[in-house]
Amino acid sequence: MRVRPQPNTRIDAIPMFYVAVEALATIALQGPRGRTPTVLFRLSRYPAVAIDLIPKYPATDMTNEVATLCIYYGIEDMARHRDYRESYLGCEWDHIEVATIRVWSPARSSRADQPQDGADDPSLGDTITNLTALLRTNLQPHFFYPYDASELDTTLVFITVMNALMRFSWMSIADPVGQCWIEPGPAWDASIVLSENNLPRSRPPILEVRWVLETLRLVPTHMRQSRRWAELGIVFQVDGIYLGNAKLQKGKPQQTVSPGSNAATTV
Repeated sequence: MRVRPQPNTRIDAIPMFYVAVEALATIALQGPRGRTPTVLFRLSRYPAVAIDLIPKYPATDMTNEVATLCIYYGIEDMARHRDYRESYLGCEWDHIEVATIRVWSPARSSRADQPQDGADDPSLGDTITNLTALLRTNLQPHFFYPYDASELDTTLVFITVMNALMRFSWMSIADPVGQCWIEPGPAWDASIVLSENNLPRSRPPILEVRWVLETLRLVPTHMRQSRRWAELGIVFQVDGIYLGNAKLQKGKPQQTVSPGSNAATTV
């Protein structure tokens, strides 16, 4: 990742994280075989920061896998260095630059600097709504704070959720999800542990990637509304049927699989 920060252009990290979460979830819900064109990510409720994803010319799009990798590692690099400025981030694949991510403040930029509406600047703002509408609307996740929940740094929560969205984006949205865990790497001391229903269902609904994606994208909003950033229990539920659970926790996952059973795996 090649970063070119702009001088004297500080941005607010929290709106940037929210936009990145929605961008990752939106692309992931299109499935790994889809392709992402030049696109501008903006959220009306967090207008302070926008994220552009621009394929390297002469390409006009990129695989969704590459798109999620670019977004995650670009934002993660800024968070790891705690350097939140308007930036151009060059994304490389096999040592070849394949895309540029632009993180910028629409309020600071002049009208001439802002992408204009039209065919050359497609926006996924509508796609976020349309994709959600295509999924069943009876996803009913439940969040709770364990009685002994440890407080978590806000940035740590966002990076852990974003890492999970990126990893699940490599799978089909209809793929079943079993026991697994996700950890964003040595720089971030948190993980998400998932487990399916102890009595696996033989017919739908079952715990699928789509339900995990749609639920995880809600975690930061739930914590903001609860005014508490801490370890969180997550229950996956569709049509009133319990499908599995997860925990966003501080530290690395502990091995909880009993001898002789199928071992939990990382995603």
